[in-house]
Amino acid sequence: MRGRGYFDLTCLRAELETGKKQDWPYQPIGEHLAAGLVYDLPGALRVIRQEDLDEWGVTFYEAMEVALENLIQ
Repeated sequence: MRGRGYFDLTCLRAELETGKKQDWPYQPIGEHLAAGLVYDLPGALRVIRQEDLDEWGVTFYEAMEVALENLIQ
C-alpha cells in the first residue's frame, strides 16, 4: 500500500529514463492510497509491472487474489 502518486510518479520517471511508456497497475484505496503488487525479496521489494503480468498471462486482479491468499497463509 502506497500513496497513489507513487505509482504515477514511478511510471513517469521510468518513461523519462527508458523512453518507453511504463505501467505499474494498482487498485485505488480511497482518494490517496493504492494497493499494488510486489515481489518481497530478502533485501528489497520489486514492484510488479503490467509487462510482468502480460508475460505471465494473468490479469492484475488474478495476481492480486493470489497475493491476498498468500498474506492470509
